[in-house]
Amino acid sequence: MLKKDFKEAPEKKKKPQVYITSDEVVHERRLLLLKRFGVGLFGFFLGIVLFVLVTSGGGILRDWIEMFIRNRFVTQLEMLRKTPETPAPQVLQTTPPPVTISEEIPSFFEKITKPFFEVLKNQEKPQTLPQNLISSSFTDLFSGVGWLDVSRTNMYHDKVITAFTLEPNFTWRKLDGAHIQQERFLKKNDNGIDRRCIGSSCLEQRGLGLFYNGGEISLPREMRSKNVQNVSIGTLGEKWLVGVTAKEKEKYEGWVFFYSPSTDGSAYSRVFGEANAPFLSDYEGTIGFGGTKDNWIALYGAYEGQAYHIREGKPFQNISKFFGIRAMAGGFHPAILRAGDGVDARWYVYSLTKGRPVFIKLFQDGNVGDIRGSMDFTQSVLGTNFFQVSFAVADVRGGTTALEADALTNDGNEELWQFVDEGFKVPSLARVVSINLNNYPAEVWTATIVDSDVFEGKSNIEFALSNDGVSWIPARIGEPVVFPDPNNNRLFWRATFQPEDGARFSSPFFDRIRVDYKVKFL
Repeated sequence: MLKKDFKEAPEKKKKPQVYITSDEVVHERRLLLLKRFGVGLFGFFLGIVLFVLVTSGGGILRDWIEMFIRNRFVTQLEMLRKTPETPAPQVLQTTPPPVTISEEIPSFFEKITKPFFEVLKNQEKPQTLPQNLISSSFTDLFSGVGWLDVSRTNMYHDKVITAFTLEPNFTWRKLDGAHIQQERFLKKNDNGIDRRCIGSSCLEQRGLGLFYNGGEISLPREMRSKNVQNVSIGTLGEKWLVGVTAKEKEKYEGWVFFYSPSTDGSAYSRVFGEANAPFLSDYEGTIGFGGTKDNWIALYGAYEGQAYHIREGKPFQNISKFFGIRAMAGGFHPAILRAGDGVDARWYVYSLTKGRPVFIKLFQDGNVGDIRGSMDFTQSVLGTNFFQVSFAVADVRGGTTALEADALTNDGNEELWQFVDEGFKVPSLARVVSINLNNYPAEVWTATIVDSDVFEGKSNIEFALSNDGVSWIPARIGEPVVFPDPNNNRLFWRATFQPEDGARFSSPFFDRIRVDYKVKFL
């Protein structure tokens, strides 16, 4: 046998064997699969994250994206590390220690997306206010328009009542050639005698005395020892009213009684007075009445007026704020008319005092019947042309009220005029906007509308605040507004009314606002 010498070929260099468990094999395969399509998906979601960052918004979308990435990727990777698999048969060779992945090491996706989510989370944190902010406060009673931007305000400003309403819608015209029915109008005669009749019976007031059907009657028992200053009378349907003003020390008290003719000494029944007297004033006044027996107004006509809306079965409603010093024109003897019924009734107040003509409207809320607003027509209707004007209700149709007026001009002419009240003109939006309230050389960081005296009427109202006059933030009464950009040293407020159906009969009434704010001096 032929033999051939040969050298054995050197053994090929063998790769070191790595022994891994079946868990790691699965793990490696899944990572390879994720590597193949994960980059594309990650680019897609990274684009969304960048879009959210650029637009600086989308908090809900941002949370969803983060949750989606964590659930779909990070959670899957963690499950790969932790999920047990059925062990494969082991090769009977020495196996190196299994490779373990520390729980502290962030995943690939966590490393890439963490900076973006940290930025978004930082944006959601509430702004921290500096400790050295200085507090200030501003209140406007609308006695003028010095603190208002009249170019951006389209509500009607009543300078006498000092409030904002919708613009009134009315006509005032002279009825030439018409006959004046004197008996329809309440007024005192030239001797100052006031006479009120129910059927054929009449009650008269002459100075401080009272007369029933021509015979003098005594004042109520409670008033006989008082220092009486004024006496007045009125009627509510089938009832007479008697008002008495008495001076006690330095104050004036207003008392009101019902009067019913009686022979048993119980002719008077007290409505209010003494301990429960709502009329307690520094000024002498005369009490006037008007309405029906279960729904009426008592008005103390003095330099500064006081008034109550009185309804059967309800507490007295204090409506004195509608009769401030400007509205009372120095004080007068008031007469009151009620037009319409129910919650939409209108009330009209005029003066029985010669030489002091007054004409004021009151309107209700259209809901429960509370009186919630007023307007002064003394200047816009009567002007300075009349010496005395008495009114009577001529017609009520829906929301339209027609009054006739027995008017005595300053020239001594007696004329018949007509006032037609059609409520209010209704715009699509009605606004009151302030000018800059902050006079400090300081940044305005936060502001709060602490209080506002406003009746919305048949309108929706929204308040807003701004520290630059351009960007507005909706504001709720009593809730602070923190401005996102404190690098502005101005402060504005705005009230916006959006009228609804029926707004022309029940206007908003807005007569006070208070704004507290905090600044940081430069």
